Amino acid sequence: MSQTTTVSYKCQNCGSPLVIEPGQDRAICAYCRSQNVITIGADGLISVSLVQKVDSIDNKTDQILAMQKVAAMGHLLTTTSNEHQHFIQNEYKPRMVALEEERDKIGKFHGGCGCAILAVTIPFCLMMAMAGLGSGDGGGMLVALMFLAIGGAIIYGVTYSATKSRAVIQAKMDDLTTRKADFDTKLGKIKKTISSDH
Repeated sequence: MSQTTTVSYKCQNCGSPLVIEPGQDRAICAYCRSQNVITIGADGLISVSLVQKVDSIDNKTDQILAMQKVAAMGHLLTTTSNEHQHFIQNEYKPRMVALEEERDKIGKFHGGCGCAILAVTIPFCLMMAMAGLGSGDGGGMLVALMFLAIGGAIIYGVTYSATKSRAVIQAKMDDLTTRKADFDTKLGKIKKTISSDH
């Protein structure tokens, strides 16, 4: 066969472009891997015919599935990224800030209550104890101890309530942090899959 320029024909198996270099009398399709032969008829016309058909259906299917997988993973990455961004901007950040503020307020309020109770109870109990001791009557001491016990019970109740409230808030914060970590892990896996496919 005498050719001086590169010509293009279609693969007789799958129809993909088939590039034929000068001097070639056969070419393998880059898409389906089937072998095509080039002949020149008596009239000088060039024709291409199929010599060996590779399992083009499986090959095409694999390529189509690969392209579909890449497209699906790209769509999944975009969707997950959008969901992640929406979660961070509209749920994670605002709720974390609100929960931290609530936690700080609880600490300040209960801390202030405890100090106020101590500031009132201790001097009162000391006064009652001194009055009881000064009078030589055990009744004053008993009243002082009673007020001291009441003050202690109030302080314990305030502290317990604060601890419980802070634990509830911390659980909510931990839940948000876990959800964020799950999003980060999911995004990482998608990106890793896409990069490994390329």
